[in-house]
Amino acid sequence: MRHMSILPLLLPFLLISACRITPEQEAAYRYEERGKERQALISYVKSNADLIHEVGKIKKVYPDLSRRKSQEILPWRYELVVKGDRTIRVAVDVSRAEESVKFSVACFVYPTEKSPDILEDMCMK
Repeated sequence: MRHMSILPLLLPFLLISACRITPEQEAAYRYEERGKERQALISYVKSNADLIHEVGKIKKVYPDLSRRKSQEILPWRYELVVKGDRTIRVAVDVSRAEESVKFSVACFVYPTEKSPDILEDMCMK
């Protein structure tokens, strides 16, 4: 008599139950996957009146890094470099619900000669 493990049969069910994703996370993941979140983020930054006031005419926006919480799939904050007449680093927070994504400027700083510490929250300085 041959013994067969049931693990291969149970594995898909174990993986699905271990990776429960909320409808909001799934919707946000699809949104980001299509590449729209990054474009929406850049559009938001380019049209933000406070940032335009700080840098003058915005010439270029460079996404720099994103921050994720340990149990989350998508970033809760993006950090970008915004170049215009002056250059700033800006932190933009993200909130997600169903099919919508909303951005808000958390803070901005003028860059220094020193490279930013990626482990440090730029808004806590």
